[in-house]
Amino acid sequence: MWIYFAPIFYEKDDIMEIVTLALFCLALLVCVIFDFSVLYALGVGLVVFSAYAKTKKHTFKSIFRMIFDGIKTSKNILINFLLIGLLTASWRESGTIAYIISTASGFISPQIFVLMTFILNAFVSFLMGTSFGTSATMGVICMTMAKSMGMNPVIVGGAMLSGALWGDRCSPVSTSALLVSELTKTDIFTNIKNMFRTAAIPTAITCIIYVVFGFTSDVSGNVPDLKAMFSAEFNLHPLAVIPAVVILALSLFRVKTKYVLLASLVSASVIGIAVQDMGVVQTLEALVLGYEAKTAQLSGMMNGGGLVSMLNATAIVCISSAYSGIFAATGLLDSMKEKISVLGRKATPFGATMITTALTSLISCNQTLAIILTHQLCDGMEKNKEKAAINLENTAVVISPLVPWSIAAAVPLTSSGAPTASLALAVFLYILPLWSFMTALYKSRKENNMNRITSFTVDHDLLTEGIYVSRIDGDITTYDMRTRVPNSGDFMDTTTAHTVEHMFATFVRNSEIKDDVIYFGPMGCRTGFYLLVRNADNAKILEITKKILADIIAYDGEVFGNTRKECGNYLDLDLEKAKEECRRYLAALESEQTFEYKS
Repeated sequence: MWIYFAPIFYEKDDIMEIVTLALFCLALLVCVIFDFSVLYALGVGLVVFSAYAKTKKHTFKSIFRMIFDGIKTSKNILINFLLIGLLTASWRESGTIAYIISTASGFISPQIFVLMTFILNAFVSFLMGTSFGTSATMGVICMTMAKSMGMNPVIVGGAMLSGALWGDRCSPVSTSALLVSELTKTDIFTNIKNMFRTAAIPTAITCIIYVVFGFTSDVSGNVPDLKAMFSAEFNLHPLAVIPAVVILALSLFRVKTKYVLLASLVSASVIGIAVQDMGVVQTLEALVLGYEAKTAQLSGMMNGGGLVSMLNATAIVCISSAYSGIFAATGLLDSMKEKISVLGRKATPFGATMITTALTSLISCNQTLAIILTHQLCDGMEKNKEKAAINLENTAVVISPLVPWSIAAAVPLTSSGAPTASLALAVFLYILPLWSFMTALYKSRKENNMNRITSFTVDHDLLTEGIYVSRIDGDITTYDMRTRVPNSGDFMDTTTAHTVEHMFATFVRNSEIKDDVIYFGPMGCRTGFYLLVRNADNAKILEITKKILADIIAYDGEVFGNTRKECGNYLDLDLEKAKEECRRYLAALESEQTFEYKS
């Protein structure tokens, strides 16, 4: 059924998809405008998407199964999220954060203060794995010091936010890094290596810009004594750094993230009890409810963490993951994904991911949801999983904090006391996606300027079974012996292709054209074979091909070259499978063959 609006025709299913997605976007906008929790919008989305599934004739039982299957895919990330909540509290009570910050502050001088703000926040965020926790600790300190030295808070705030997101992006205990690795089914440590590699030049440019800002800023006043402030509540003992060392050491050995988190959590809890004189009950309360500082001076920086601090993020991931099960079963996003895929072919997969991220960040007001929505819309566009992961890291993770009404921006700025205008000078968050996009464009144009091999110029959507002239080089003709329709999901298995190669190659090299045969072998896509012949005559090649196919079908001996000495994979041979392939191809060749590709 078609429905007509203005000059555009829409199918009824298209109208349902548009209405469903519009209702979800409307719910998100209402939450942004009225400052409601995004969980309300996600709840509305779950109801709307479930209703859409019902209109597609799915039963309530199958819809619940979709939801359960979607949530099940996020099991590992949900466990890690809860462990991170426990870890952030344990680092507070053990004095780890206090020790790192008070020690790092000794490296600050007024002339390089802006640069050090970026570096120190990046370092602390890398260790803690959270931009929120970093901005509430190191960020607060940097903003306080900036005010005491009379520095521009907009510049310092931008450097703070850049650093906090730099570490949040590539930390082995970062919720965003863990989320991306789970969504893309990639190894987090491989992703981190790629993150360092792709961020090297943007980081260097960022540092240069912040050095210039530092040396051109007016500075007055002195650097405050942070050690005295933290010493009033914590024993700044060197042992307090052990939980951070555990994180770094185990990550270098690529230990599974949950075990890294557990080891650091245990060490921090022990140090909290042994070094900071925390009671066991007090420690357990802090792990669940979060740490509470004893002095008002430190409460703004040190309060927080704990299991409850991750409940909101856990709920967001849980509900958003439920969407993926519904989307996969109903195909709700298929048409939109196809449009994004077309954009990806024109603007590179990274460019399409970046544009998609900008849109999802504007409506989601949340980094976690922006990552999940962008992945769901761009999934499959980039075939290489590791590239898909780094595309998300270099877009969704750093672009969502540039949206003023997103909590990814609002929380760090508010908790640190930085003005909203600081977003304009969070230069790393701009440079990284722009540099990555320029790099992707350069590589794409370089690849497009390379000479394409002949088979890549053929429209495989028009190909059917048959025999075609692929190319002619002097007196050598390459024949495309297409035994199966490309991209139909019906491919030869390796045993079939391998056995046909043994049989046909032997027969053709014993035929009347044996002296002119150069090569016979399977295509990598497993939909056919190539035959290269000198001084070829199309009619003669077709006749000989049919005869050899008939000979293979009638053959009842051993597969040629079936011993260990003769073949590198001699167990992967099956004559009956080869005969079946030859029967279907011989039947296809009974129709008229033009030897020309369709265009």
